[in-house]
Amino acid sequence: MNTAEIEKKLRDDLFLDRDGETFVFERKDGRIGWEKTIPEGTGYSSYITDTKDDEELLVKAYGLARKMITAMNPPFNVNIKLNTGSGSGSYTDFSEVAVSTEVFDDESLTIGQKLDTFLGYAIHESCHLLYTEKGAGLSDELEHSLQNIIEDERIERICGHETPGLAKFIACAKYHAFDKAREGSSTPSDKTIRFVNAVLALIRYPKILLHSDIEEFGPLLLRAKDLLTPYPDSTKGSGEYAKAIAALISEVAEEESKPKPKDDKTPDAEEGES
Repeated sequence: MNTAEIEKKLRDDLFLDRDGETFVFERKDGRIGWEKTIPEGTGYSSYITDTKDDEELLVKAYGLARKMITAMNPPFNVNIKLNTGSGSGSYTDFSEVAVSTEVFDDESLTIGQKLDTFLGYAIHESCHLLYTEKGAGLSDELEHSLQNIIEDERIERICGHETPGLAKFIACAKYHAFDKAREGSSTPSDKTIRFVNAVLALIRYPKILLHSDIEEFGPLLLRAKDLLTPYPDSTKGSGEYAKAIAALISEVAEEESKPKPKDDKTPDAEEGES
């Protein structure tokens, strides 16, 4: 199989039921269609609040996040906080949900779009509270990272089926996290990190898969894609898949650690030297 054939197989979405723009699954049957009435460019959050300036934006955003997470009815109470540090992300440790406010610094977005994206991150973390099995995470750092990637897609797919209206917000967060975040970003030099990023793209956002990574890792990425079918239906299953993909990454790491052959054009000694 040549590189072009491998690239086509890898760029074909792992999931046939996701949209091809932000790669979010959203159940279509039984929908009311309210989102079609929103004026283009205003953001879905324009239905929820009318925020006039940035000063009150964080206050209203926090309140909206609290209401959204409460409405999703997680199985236990959690503290909710805004994560305001530079470069900070969103996360949950099942006792606290922290939602990054970094999106509010993006001047290219309208207030409604900022709120949509912010709420998308909050909804994603709430999905972990609902659908991720507490205590089922792996301890190995690499395997844990891979499990998170696999689990992130699994819980969002459940959300898209159970509460499809929330998929619109998740789509905004995915666009911000993948499309916009990759603008002008540099490619890491470490081969193992590049392979992990390629697996992330393969699962979460295939259109950002780099051609150079396909050229270098194509056959291994196809093996990873095969390992992900059928997709796991539990956090424990995400962990088992993560271990299998980590084994592939170890092959990349071993190849990276091998000594490079000497250049034949620069012999150790010149011909005729005594």
